[in-house]
Amino acid sequence: MNKREGDRLKAGLIDTDLGQFFLEKINKNQIVGIYKPILVPRPRFPEVHILMAINRPPTIRKILQLAGTWGVTSIHFFISKNSRKDYLTSPIWNQNEIESELLEGMEQGKDIFLPKVCFDLQNQIENILIK
Repeated sequence: MNKREGDRLKAGLIDTDLGQFFLEKINKNQIVGIYKPILVPRPRFPEVHILMAINRPPTIRKILQLAGTWGVTSIHFFISKNSRKDYLTSPIWNQNEIESELLEGMEQGKDIFLPKVCFDLQNQIENILIK
């Protein structure tokens, strides 16, 4: 990070607001500052939901990033007839990995609304339908 004490950063709090972060102190272990909310955006309307079959891990990674960038409300993954079950062993399905990819996209899109990610590994239509 090429910032110094006294600089300002654009920042946001997940599902809350956008604002500025004023850097007061920077050292190896921590960054201290003050966050000032500026704007409380509304969620996207109409909502966008993605229904997607389990796919190759690099494709899933990119879909998660783009979903964060575009302000998608939710992503529902399911196993299709052609889905390879060995894709489910990928680390991308770890909750921390999913959140990391979503946050990366949200940073690019300046979006604060974290998409909800759901899984239906039983292929029950009731679990996939958006309520």
